[in-house]
Parts: sequence; structure tokens; C-alpha cells
Amino acid sequence: MASWQQRTRLAVGLFAVLFAVGVYFAIGERAAPTAMAPLERLDPTAAVEIQGGDAVRLSGTTRDFAIRYDSSLTYTDGRSRFLGAQVTVENRGTRDFEITARELVVGANQATLDMTGAVRMTASDGLVIEGERASYSDAEGRLSVPGAVRFTRGRVEGRGVGLTYDRGRDMVTILDQAVVHFAGGDDAPPMNVEAGTASHLQTDRVMRFERGVTMTRGGERISADASTVWLYESSGGPSTIELRGQAQVGGSGLGAFQSMQARDITLHYDEATGTLRQAVLVEGGRVALAGEGARRQTLAGDYIDATIAPEGGVTGLSARDRVSVTLPGARNTPARTVRSQRLFGSGTPAQGLTDMRFETAVEFQESASGDRGARRGRADVLDLRLDEAGAIREAQFRGAVRFSSGALDATGQTADYDIAGGRLTLSGRTGTASPRVTDRHATIDAGQITVALEGGDLSATGTVRSVLQPRADDAGADTKRPALLEGTQAVNITADALEYDGDLGRGVYEGSARLWQGDTSIQAGRLVLDETRGDLTATGDVRSTLMLGTADGGSPPAVTIGRAQSFTYAEDTRQVVYETAAHLNGPDGDVRAARIAVHLAAATRAIDRLEARGDVTVRLDGREATGTDLVHHAADARYEMRGAPVRLVEPCRETTGRTLTFFRGADRILVDGNEETRTQTKGGGKCPEPRFE
Repeated sequence: MASWQQRTRLAVGLFAVLFAVGVYFAIGERAAPTAMAPLERLDPTAAVEIQGGDAVRLSGTTRDFAIRYDSSLTYTDGRSRFLGAQVTVENRGTRDFEITARELVVGANQATLDMTGAVRMTASDGLVIEGERASYSDAEGRLSVPGAVRFTRGRVEGRGVGLTYDRGRDMVTILDQAVVHFAGGDDAPPMNVEAGTASHLQTDRVMRFERGVTMTRGGERISADASTVWLYESSGGPSTIELRGQAQVGGSGLGAFQSMQARDITLHYDEATGTLRQAVLVEGGRVALAGEGARRQTLAGDYIDATIAPEGGVTGLSARDRVSVTLPGARNTPARTVRSQRLFGSGTPAQGLTDMRFETAVEFQESASGDRGARRGRADVLDLRLDEAGAIREAQFRGAVRFSSGALDATGQTADYDIAGGRLTLSGRTGTASPRVTDRHATIDAGQITVALEGGDLSATGTVRSVLQPRADDAGADTKRPALLEGTQAVNITADALEYDGDLGRGVYEGSARLWQGDTSIQAGRLVLDETRGDLTATGDVRSTLMLGTADGGSPPAVTIGRAQSFTYAEDTRQVVYETAAHLNGPDGDVRAARIAVHLAAATRAIDRLEARGDVTVRLDGREATGTDLVHHAADARYEMRGAPVRLVEPCRETTGRTLTFFRGADRILVDGNEETRTQTKGGGKCPEPRFE
């Protein structure tokens, strides 16, 4: 039996004794009766009423709680009511509690306390709970407050509908329509939270929000299905905010980030400044970075982890699984998108991201801009260098690279993309394959290739091989191929290096250059092919094999082999010129001279005429003629030579003169002598006599 009940019974017994003594003395004295003023009862149904006092409940020698009251009423069913009550619970988990209410009802078994009217619970650690009604179960150590309720603790205060307080766990839970305010401190901004429910676990410095959460913190706007907020011990501000389910974060105060969304987001804050220092997004993550409107860069991935400096710059970044980075276009910059399975980034506190590395199944896409087409790249790894504005300055692709721009397609082990210069440099072998660039005109393989994506300029070094694509209709092409070559067949060119001018359509092949198409070939130290004019030149120990037809077109093209130090073909004149130690050997004879020029027919690759100058020697059908100049007319197989003198040597005859004309396959010779150089013929043997004219 509780001590306060014992005292109540003692008071009732004492009252009975005193009442009996008074009756006795009254009868003994036989005094006249005096009328007594009736007592004003608070509740006529109460068995006992006491005005003011204290009551204590003990468990053995331990005091569970004490009650101080203005009035006390006890009922026959064991219930007790206390008006103007103040309940004190001492040293529960190093905390004392005090509860005040206008009315307190103690249950028959004394296990519950029901309070009504301006209920207020105050804990020694600063927790205050206020409501109109409350009940307390001492066995469970739980206070329940139905209806509108409010609590405060340090820099945290909240309100809502319905509340429970777990004394053992020191946890406050708002059951519905929770609104919680975190006061700011120093540089940290305040934070307001609205949710279906809110729980504050003081011992762990954590709050849990559920059933739809919205937060505002400085300029930040935060929402999720549920959230857990971890608090710093000293400042009381958030150290970590965990958002679970449809998480979204936006507004200012996020450093380099404008907004974030994912299934789950975890935010870590700096205690001293209150600024965001790390954000982790899980599943369906999407981050909008610095920029305005359509200029905002975005990052997406199923896992994103970003580290942010106090200055606001992103200093560390990692992402994985379905990673996508989009950099919107501007007036002079096309939009770009990069996709991969992994991403790593680094930066400086002031500038933010300076480097980004994408790994595994990398896809790079640059949208069409102006009059140029879209560009795409694939690789195992892509490294990006960013400028101060966050735009891509350089891009390096590594591992099985494939890059396309309009009709151009490029492959290699490594590709460096100069964004500002619009140039792509390929290097490294992929297996046995060298870097390669292909467009509708040519395919080029080399140890290293640099190509301008606009204009078509190209530079290649290291065992260069170029294949000029065949064209079905040469007349309708936008490039002009030399008439020495067949337009419907591929042309192969190899060299140590290549420089191609896209505007001029001019390729310069340096070092052991060789061009061939079928049986046609040209070898030289340097070879220049002009596909705008249709010209072809070669220098440095030139060797050529040309397939040239006959004037009448009746015979198939035959091999003509030439050597010289320089070779030139001009399409407008249809003339092939060999210079410096020139040597030409073909169906029209073996010709040596300082310079040999072959004029082609107007519409075919047949020889129309041949001109030689400077120490000319012609060998033909057992004849050898020497002189200073030669003109050969293919139509009538006529050779006209000049010299000082011209000498024609045959097996059994030698003819000299100032000028000499002879014909292939005939003994007809025309000699024109003068006084200084006379015509002389020496004969012998059985040679037929020539016919001189």
C-alpha cells in the first residue's frame, strides 16, 4: 500500500475517534446542541477529500514519483484525483522530470497517470512537452499526449498532433502533422521540417521523419518520403541528412550544385560553416551543376558521391552505373553528353571540377552545330580537362577508340580531342591495327594521325598508308583525280608522313612515298597529290610505272617505266614531265634526257607526243639516236631530233646531221645538214640502204 493511502486511512480513523470523544463529552454535559456549518464537497461521490498536500509512491525503498497537489480526492474503486497537480520523477537515466496539469487521475493500480488541462512536462536536460491532455505509464516509462502538442529541447522545437515520449530511450515522437524547427547557430542557417511523423532521439542526437518530408534550410529546399537527421552535439545543427524515397534537393546553398534528385540522398554538412561538404545519391541520381536555365550541366548515375569545398567548388566526384554527364550548348558551343559505367572527378575549392575520367563503355556525343554535323566517340576510358567556366577544354579517349564526325570515322588506341581547335589526334595500335581515319574520299592508316574535324586538314606519321576510294562516276565527283589513274579503282599511297590540306585538296607524302593502282605505280622521296586540280608531283629518286595506251587506241595500255629526280603531272595540260636524269622506257622506246615531257591525248591515257631536252638518247628497235632535243609524234611513230650533231647509230650504219627524223618500224630517215655539220653515213655489211630525203 502506498504511503499516501496509509496516511489517508490514518486520517479517517483519527477523525472517527475524535468524533466519538466529542459525542461523549456533549452527552455528559447535556449542553444545548450547537448547529455546525456544512463542509463544501468537491465531489460528493469521493470517499475522501484532502485540501493540499503531497503523495509519494514507493517501490520498496525506491520512490517512483511524488505528487504535490492543491486538492486530492479518493474513490471507493481505488482511483485518486489530484487538482493543481505537480508530478516529479527523479533520476531516471540521470534525468529528472516534472509534470504539471490542472487535474491528475491516478489509476486504481497506480500504474497510469492521466492528466488534463495545460499539461507540461519539463526534463532536467531541457526537454519541454506541452499539451492539453496526457497520460503516463510508469511501467512502460511512456508519456502520451493526444491532440495538439508542442515540445522544445535546446535548439530544436516541434509541434504536431499527438506525441509520445519514451523515457528509457529519451525519444520524443510526434505522431501526425509534425513541424520541427532547428535554430541556426553562428554561420549555420536554421532549418524547418514538415512531415507526417517526427521522432527525436536525444541520446543519439538524431531525428527521424516519415510519411512525406519537406525541409527548408537557408536557401535549400529538401523533400523525400522519409528522412533521418543527425545532429552535431555542440551546435545542434545537422551533421548528416539522410533522405529516403523520392529524394529531392534544390535551391541555393548547395555550392556548385543547383539541384539533386535520386531514390535516396545523403547530405553531410560542415559544423563550423553549416555548408554542404558531401552528397551521396543512390539509384536514379541526377545532379544539376552550376549554370543558368538551359546552361545547367547535369550528372546522372545510380550512385553519385560528390565532395564540396567550403568555397563551393566540387573537389571530388565519383559515380557508377548508367553514368551520364550533359553539358548544354551555348552560342558558340555545341551541347555534349558523355555516358559510361564509372566516373571519377577532381577539382579545386575555388574553380570546382577540373578533371573528369569516364571508364567502361564510354560514349561521347556532341550535337550538330551550325553547318557541321554531330560528333560521337566511343572508348574504354575518356579523360576530360575543364576550363574555369566548366566547359571541356581537352578530351582524351583511350582503349579501342572510335570517333565520328559527319562522314569522317576514326579509330585508334588513343585519341586526343582538342575541343577549341577542333582537331583529333590518334595514336597507338589496337591489337595489330594502326590508327585509321576514313571519310567518303579516303582511308588513312598511320602510327599517328591528326585530323581537323572541320576543313579536313590531316597530318600523319609513322608508316602512313592512304587508300583513295574509288568513284563510280568520276565526272560528278567534287574532287579531281589525275588522268594517269582510273577513277573507278582505289588508289594506294604509302609514306613515312602525310600532310593533307583540306581546303586545297592537296596531300603531301614524305619519305619513301609510293603510289599504286593496279599496274600503275610511282615511288619517290616526296609525292604530292592535288585532288582539286588533279595534279600529281613527285621528287627524290622518282620511279614510275605508267599504263599508257597507243595513239590509235587499237592496242591495250602498255607499261611505261620512268625514272628521274622529279616527276610532274598537270591535269590542265595533260602533261607528264620527268626532270633531272630522266629516263623513260616503254613501247615508244627507251629515252634518256635531262627533261622528258609526255603529252597525253585529250580524252585517253594514250601518248599523243613525247618531248625530250638535254643530252637526249633514244634506243628503239636496235637503233640509238643522240642529240639535244627530241619530239616524238605517236600518231605516225615519228621521231624528230636536233643536236650538234644528231647521231643515229644502227647495227651497221651511223647517220649524223643537224636535224634528223626517223620512223619506227621503217628505214626512212630525214636528214637536214648544213655547212658546219655535214651529214655522214657509214655503212658496211648487208644493211639495207636507207632512203634519205
